[in-house]
Amino acid sequence: NADCYEFFVSCDNQRGGLQDAVENLKERTTQLQVLSRNPQEQKDGGATLTLHDGITVPWFPRMIRDLDRFANQILSYGSELDSDHPGFTDQVYRARRKEFADIAFNYKHGEAIPAVVYTEQEIKTWGTIFKELTKLYPTHACREFNHIFPLLIDNCGFRED
Repeated sequence: NADCYEFFVSCDNQRGGLQDAVENLKERTTQLQVLSRNPQEQKDGGATLTLHDGITVPWFPRMIRDLDRFANQILSYGSELDSDHPGFTDQVYRARRKEFADIAFNYKHGEAIPAVVYTEQEIKTWGTIFKELTKLYPTHACREFNHIFPLLIDNCGFRED
């Protein structure tokens, strides 16, 4: 909706007041979504952070390894294909997609990032995509992307193979 704004706010409640801030926002907005894992607040269950003084606030990650806490639940949301997805009936595609999902599902922060072995067909497909997109970037990508893309090629191994 063009008349609405979306904001993502990451909060640190070390000094308190987060619950009051949430209540204040609820009074001043037409719609407020608090990302919480509190079973009373969300139908999908979840967790909250209870502070030393008994105040309960929505849980949020404080360190990157905290993201592992819910990564598998988030990944599982995308595990099934909708019936209108082009790969829905393609068993080879679904099996390969499951391999990638399993790698992501089993990864934990701090472990070595798993290497994915791509098939010859996947490498060839990516090569075609890479070459065609690279031709389009100068006229179709934003200035910031066009600034960063050569750096990705030089420093991060972005290439057609």
